[in-house]
Amino acid sequence: MKPSLRREMAKASVDARQVSISLACRLFVVSETCCAIGHG
Repeated sequence: MKPSLRREMAKASVDARQVSISLACRLFVVSETCCAIGHG
């Protein structure tokens, strides 16, 4: 799976308020910094 797809899946999970940013990043193996930058 491409890193960009993992990042988008993590962001979608956070946006849907299903999980926290840190949990989503761990689940999808994405840098938390990378996740947080695009969130807002």
